[in-house]
Amino acid sequence: MTISQKRGALLVFGLATVGMPLPIALRLVNLMPANKSPALLPVLFILTATEVALIVIASILIASMVSDVVEDSQLQTGRHSEELFFAARGFIQKAVNGIGVLCATVLLPAVGFPESAKPGQVNPHVIFNLGLVYVPTLFLLYLISMAAIGAYRISRESHQENLHRLAPKPS
Repeated sequence: MTISQKRGALLVFGLATVGMPLPIALRLVNLMPANKSPALLPVLFILTATEVALIVIASILIASMVSDVVEDSQLQTGRHSEELFFAARGFIQKAVNGIGVLCATVLLPAVGFPESAKPGQVNPHVIFNLGLVYVPTLFLLYLISMAAIGAYRISRESHQENLHRLAPKPS
């Protein structure tokens, strides 16, 4: 059985939706090893390595899906605009990064995070509040990503048809 790009991307993003905030969510409910525990590093390593693998897989799937959109667009417009689509993808990534920085500059003061904070010297209540804001925010952003992926309409069959229609015709 093969899985479509869309389903694969939704599966990967679904796993990331749970995995990315998991260490913080577990800390909020006291299920994460304590900071001085020797178990903390291996747990964080496994969770982080898994999350990075999911992000890499998602990036590959998204790039492949954008390539399929390029071909679909070419059939609709008569123009091959690969550069435009990949530039738009790059712009969106940069915009998302900028929005992340903007959100951080709004959320950190909102939870009372001190300026020039030193590691280990921030009030645990402030860190807890930051986690309470971070986990649902991240979850929401991943759900928005999944909704965008859900709008992708190119199936394996329609992609094969597009390739057939775009193939050079023998003279």
